[in-house]
Amino acid sequence: MNQHRNLTPSEINTLESRGCSSENWNTIFVHPDFNPLFCKNVEFSGRVTIGILGEQTYSISGMTKRSAIIDATIHNSTIGNHCYIRNVTSGIANYQIGDSVFVENVRLIAIESETTFGNGTLIPIMNEQGGRKIPMFTGLSAQIAYLLAFYRHRPRLILSLTASISAYVDSVRSSTGTIGEHTKIINCDSITNSAIGSYASLKGVKRLNNSTVNSCNNGAVELGVGVIADSIIINGNSRIVDGAIVDTCFIGEGCELAKHFSAEKSLFFSNFIGHHGEAFGIFAGPHTATHHKSTLLISGYMSFLNAGSGSNQSNHMYKLGPLHQGVIERGSKTSSDSYVLWPAHIGAFTLIMGRHMNHPDIADLPYSYLIESNGESLLVPGVNFKSVGTIRDADKWPTRDKRVTNSDLITYDLLTPYTVGKIIEGYDCLDAIIESAHHNERQIRYNGTIIPISAAEKGKEYYQLGCIKYIGNVLVNKLLESNFSSLNELKDALSVRSNEGTSRWIDLAGMTIPEESVTALIAEIESGKIRSVEQIHSFLSAPFQQYAELSWNWCRVQLEKRCGLAMETATVQQIVAFLQKWIDATQKLDVYFLEDAEKEFSQRTKISFGINGDSDVRDHDFAAVRGSIEENDFILKIHAHKRAKTALFETVCAKLQKGCS
Repeated sequence: MNQHRNLTPSEINTLESRGCSSENWNTIFVHPDFNPLFCKNVEFSGRVTIGILGEQTYSISGMTKRSAIIDATIHNSTIGNHCYIRNVTSGIANYQIGDSVFVENVRLIAIESETTFGNGTLIPIMNEQGGRKIPMFTGLSAQIAYLLAFYRHRPRLILSLTASISAYVDSVRSSTGTIGEHTKIINCDSITNSAIGSYASLKGVKRLNNSTVNSCNNGAVELGVGVIADSIIINGNSRIVDGAIVDTCFIGEGCELAKHFSAEKSLFFSNFIGHHGEAFGIFAGPHTATHHKSTLLISGYMSFLNAGSGSNQSNHMYKLGPLHQGVIERGSKTSSDSYVLWPAHIGAFTLIMGRHMNHPDIADLPYSYLIESNGESLLVPGVNFKSVGTIRDADKWPTRDKRVTNSDLITYDLLTPYTVGKIIEGYDCLDAIIESAHHNERQIRYNGTIIPISAAEKGKEYYQLGCIKYIGNVLVNKLLESNFSSLNELKDALSVRSNEGTSRWIDLAGMTIPEESVTALIAEIESGKIRSVEQIHSFLSAPFQQYAELSWNWCRVQLEKRCGLAMETATVQQIVAFLQKWIDATQKLDVYFLEDAEKEFSQRTKISFGINGDSDVRDHDFAAVRGSIEENDFILKIHAHKRAKTALFETVCAKLQKGCS
């Protein structure tokens, strides 16, 4: 590494002849190969270090520009090798700038006082009066945020976590900012008290203040035209563009805030998409998306949510202020113009349609439709199991994953011990509802909703199908991966090596995990055995990596408890009989999916096609635009799924008969 040196008298003369000046040339240090001919009209002050200039070119909009410093004020800063800095009218102050950084047409880049670059800023999510304040920092994950937000009743946990975060915040506190290598900052106004990583792109930013842009080579961050961002932390592969306004927010990996989206005091974790609408005080878990104008997400916790246009909630009942919060569990959707008055708790994979003012609490009835009917909240339990859209959503989420470091742990499976545990609770809940109904009673009130008795009976059927399908899936996978040549060896292969995962599971902000694992983690944090973010991530990574094994542990218990199949005493015939129930349930659900998908090719969906023709023209226009039912990719995929599952059933049954004969 070359040692920087003082300028020579000749270099000082050259610089001065090119319009450069300094309070004290003795505080200016340069690379041994520094060429003063590539500095022009530069005002230096304080201690400034400059690298190699003139040896690297940049192609910008078809124009070639050679590394240089022109028309700028530089104060108390370090400039790396091969940088291009031009037309910085108010100057660059108190920054360390990496190699190959391109800065052009910027008013101000400065550290104005000691700063933590947004780290440690408190975000009052869900409760505007501050009951769930989260101190954001660069290493914040969805799982750590979940602990901080929802375990306030464990004060030692909160104290330990916040102490660790405070130590990190103190470690980054500085009066000098950084701009990482290969970053481009073009046509921006004001960048103050901010740390910017490598390979970032800031073009046309109006204001960036008190923030960290955690960009890197394989996870470049983009801030675009008209963006105003105050007190944010944004992580790899994320974008804030198109005039978005963001204030006091954490933005995780692979997120996009665009098209005038407005966000304040919120957490956005992996792969969030926010276009046009507004978010205030929300905890947005992985893959939450809102694409439309007039959509407000406020004071809620949600993940894998798809918010339709005009979706809205409110947290203010005009008593003690905006205290009320809501939870929409993973995979749910809101239709256009839907509204929910907080507090409310919506179960996983539920479709919300219309306005709901009676505070529905339907966490134990997932995969449902919540529909406004005559001013009431009508609940149709389990019917979303029949929706092909649910399957389509589950398929698309992994393809949209843009994480770089996987700091957020995400379980993508549609059915998990968590969701199926909720299904089992839902089945029992519906059973109790039906049992409690009076003779000839057609509907019953339940937790702010009305459930038709006929819908409750059908819901039990859907829940039973989902339960058998999932448990059967896990059993089939276990049988396929196991080697056995006798019934005893089979039972040994299907045994449970530990009790971990056999009881209740929870959804830890996108990661499905045994509750006992979370309890153990909390105990380790409270005792001081775990003190760092890295240790927390390492602890959680163990059950995340063991997900298949732990899922089997849970399913084996449910096989006996819910399906009457005890592995210690089961015969091959009993296992095959259960597998027959599994394939029947799987095929029945596939039929439901096909029926739902085929609705997209009904006569009603052809309305508005063939605008100037008869019904024959309409059909041909529809086929030209939408294709035929026989060629639809998703319908073909469902048919292929049916064939594949049938083949698996036959393979596993043959393996059982052969291995235990």
